[in-house]
Amino acid sequence: MRWSALGGLQYFLNPCHTAFGPWTARVLGRWRTGDAPAAHLAGRTCVVTGANAGIGKAAALALARRSAEVHLLCRNRERGAAARAEIARAAQNDAVFLHVVDLASVAEIRAFVGAFEKDHGRVDVLINNAAVMPNALAYTAEGLETALATNVVGFWALTQGLLPLLERARASASSPDYASGRVVNVISGGMFSARMHLPTVESGVKAGHGALDREGYSGIALYALHHRCRQILTQRLAASTGLLVSCCHPGWVETPGLANANDMASFYSRMKWCLRTPEEGADTAVWLAAAPQAASVEQNGLYWFDRRPRPAHKPLAGTSPAPEEAEALEAFLNELLLTV
Repeated sequence: MRWSALGGLQYFLNPCHTAFGPWTARVLGRWRTGDAPAAHLAGRTCVVTGANAGIGKAAALALARRSAEVHLLCRNRERGAAARAEIARAAQNDAVFLHVVDLASVAEIRAFVGAFEKDHGRVDVLINNAAVMPNALAYTAEGLETALATNVVGFWALTQGLLPLLERARASASSPDYASGRVVNVISGGMFSARMHLPTVESGVKAGHGALDREGYSGIALYALHHRCRQILTQRLAASTGLLVSCCHPGWVETPGLANANDMASFYSRMKWCLRTPEEGADTAVWLAAAPQAASVEQNGLYWFDRRPRPAHKPLAGTSPAPEEAEALEAFLNELLLTV
């Protein structure tokens, strides 16, 4: 694992990531809420991962309120069903559907993609929100470290599996700013402290490199690296497809995932009073998914925060990967998916 202390320091010293960011924007008249009209997404099919709580649930609700057909991908059936019922009731939209999928399982992702293509045939918007920060080292039945499986491999497998459906929706769009063929990847600002390091990523494959140390396991370190991977893969996907692909940081948000992460216990106890709400955290992801203003080709593949494109690397942090490192990451994932 390669850290960038300077990148992390610049990130953590920015108070805009707290609730003060949206509060200040409201005071200055910059926190826009009317960019996507209530019926803007009528006829669109949206898929949201990790949608039973927190940012994913808030994003799914916002899309449902805009009259979209919303599909929730959740690991837990009971919590997912409760979220589906709550979203449908709050949005007054019956077109909200639950799919029980463990995004740490490539087999379950493939089964979902196959069934979804047969039953629906298109995806207008995909919001990749789900991510985990395990408290201890564990492996899936497919031999992948749990965080790697969910945050990177599952993320990539789902996106690649749904590409034909996204491209089909994009091809049928009536205008360039139509909310179709959009992929929004929610990422953690912890990536600013992480340099791309493929050997660490590869170490999460138990049957291959398997170099992770149970005693020295750091969920927060892998979380930062995995989200750097997601940012890099956002750029790769934007460059290789005709889709509108973006990644965004939600800010520091009050979520069950944050509250239950041992590595974040100190941060959570000290910062809980000024964390953003899930609705504030989901705002940019929803805007990127729905707003015509987010459809510019020149903005494709960028990193966003509070509805504005931002640099994906901090000054002098040394986190920008070499082109061959980005290529190697994508090649590793594509080869891995052939064997899982």
